[in-house]
Amino acid sequence: MTKAEIKAEYDRFYRIKPEKWTSIDRNEFARKTIEEYFEISLPKTFLDIGCGNGHTIAYLKDFWQKTTFYGFDLSSVAIETARAKLPGVDLRVGFLDEMSYPLKFDCICLLGVAEHFIDLVKSLEQVNALLSGNGIVYLESPNCLAYEGSTPEEGFRRVNFGNRQMEWHLTRRSWIDKIKAAGFDIAASIIGPTPQTEFIFILEKGKIVLQ
Repeated sequence: MTKAEIKAEYDRFYRIKPEKWTSIDRNEFARKTIEEYFEISLPKTFLDIGCGNGHTIAYLKDFWQKTTFYGFDLSSVAIETARAKLPGVDLRVGFLDEMSYPLKFDCICLLGVAEHFIDLVKSLEQVNALLSGNGIVYLESPNCLAYEGSTPEEGFRRVNFGNRQMEWHLTRRSWIDKIKAAGFDIAASIIGPTPQTEFIFILEKGKIVLQ
């Protein structure tokens, strides 16, 4: 699919249901996991990649009042909804490879987004480039192989029910391999509460080992 075709697909999703994929449970799980990692000091800057209608940022703003939030999404329809609920937040329309910021982020969120990256390792490398040296990435992705009727082969294909989005069907081991290939270390590997949120990782920049 071309970028224009992908954008049109997601614009259609959000026109039909502006609050699509909003989930307080997922937002709360992410918040508590991130807060546990940061312990005392919360992230000063937070980037939500694939922020959709802005539900995650809107949720976190009530808890992290000293954090500066940023977000972008490929759907202009979703960002229109996000801007209405998040005045003053830096929200942009575009794809990951089109984004450039004058800062590196303390925390980057990929909440149900990374599984849609066509070139998964290259896109994760681009995420890595946006991360500060001591920052983390919160990555949540589904275990598509566990879905009823899914074929056992790994690969990038449409899910055979619901919205039928293009997603990576991978084992946890394969996710770990691709994450490490993108230059990350895995600080935590967590089992989420549902197949749709089963693979959760806290990622850090990989440490350079001098020979």
